[in-house]
Amino acid sequence: MKRVVSILKRTQKIFSDHDMNVYAGYSTLCILMALIPLLILIVSLVSLLPQFSTEDLVNSLLSDFPLVSEIREMLTGIILSLSNTSVSVVASVSALSTLWAASNGISAVQKSLQEIEGFSQNGIRNKLTALAYTVLFILMIPALLISQVFSRTIRSALGNFLYTIHLHDIAGRIYSFLRLSSVVVILSAIVIVLLMYTFLPGKTRKIKDQLPGAVFTALLWLGFSAAFAYFIPRFWKASAFYGSLAAVFLSAMWLKIIMTILFYGAALNNALKEEAAIDSETL
Repeated sequence: MKRVVSILKRTQKIFSDHDMNVYAGYSTLCILMALIPLLILIVSLVSLLPQFSTEDLVNSLLSDFPLVSEIREMLTGIILSLSNTSVSVVASVSALSTLWAASNGISAVQKSLQEIEGFSQNGIRNKLTALAYTVLFILMIPALLISQVFSRTIRSALGNFLYTIHLHDIAGRIYSFLRLSSVVVILSAIVIVLLMYTFLPGKTRKIKDQLPGAVFTALLWLGFSAAFAYFIPRFWKASAFYGSLAAVFLSAMWLKIIMTILFYGAALNNALKEEAAIDSETL
């Protein structure tokens, strides 16, 4: 128990000493400013895929946001309006400038993680890494849409096969397990955060050393988003205070806390590293 308390105190000290609360606000602002160009590229790319509509994209993206009506209505409106104007962006020269603007959010997270790691690298390498991560994120959305189609096909084929050989109970259990989207969401969140902690800041670090913070961050992200989606509609009517700006305010508040959790996870990894170094010295 004392060791856990010691790690938590060290985590808080690392977070505070590097002013990560300020960096969380900075990252939130940059991500919000990069949201429109990022959505333009995603919508344009999805429009090139056969059998996928803008509504499919809306449903896929909104599954990662809290169930708060103001936020979901704002994002739905933005995506639907962009779908009418950004179809040809991917094939045009403007895609490069749009990608550059969209990568600014990742660049802010990158600088924040470098601050907590206590080092920095040259600006060109930083930007190239941020651009690469932005491209990967953009490609991930269509990949998730395609995987959803394949997963439905696999579930249907497997269920039909098991029913054919009269394994009805097993078919029902397997089908229910394969539909546990929360498991997929948790694993995806852990992988995304793990890759960010390991490669985004630069330098070389072991994946296993970043795993505790990634698991901590992913679980806390999902827990906070669920609590946010439950309490906000019931106990705080933001529209009464902020009117049409309620969606923007709620999105910024949610994203700010998400960024804070992300940097606490990075601080936890550093705290565990320092604790391990102290233990090795005492031996």
